[in-house]
Amino acid sequence: MDPRWRYTAEMATHAPPEVRRAQILEAALHCFGEKGLHAARMDEIARRSGLSKGAIYFHFASKEEIFLALFEAYERAIFAEWEKIEDPEDPLHAIEQLGEIALRQILSSRPLLEAWPEFIRHPKARGRMAKIYER
Repeated sequence: MDPRWRYTAEMATHAPPEVRRAQILEAALHCFGEKGLHAARMDEIARRSGLSKGAIYFHFASKEEIFLALFEAYERAIFAEWEKIEDPEDPLHAIEQLGEIALRQILSSRPLLEAWPEFIRHPKARGRMAKIYER
């Protein structure tokens, strides 16, 4: 029997949707970082996540939706950190702190750092980024 089609106990486990989504997002982040949004393929994301393409499409309608969900995760992490900052008297210091948090988030993960140019080029992600800076 072809080993690619071997059934494993891991395949039979039913994880909560948020666990599967995180699994997909982690795999996709690596794929986007290595190949870029357009060159990355759903087959690769499925293989890397250990899930079927059907399972991925159950959670995400498209590769772009996965991509934007990754950016949303980055956005949530930044805003969560920003909320912890007390209003400093020096506005320049506040801007410095906000920038350090954003940069630290990007540098926290090599795959995120590698995928970052894709976020900058993507029109919807760039629009969301503008809203982050506006805030």
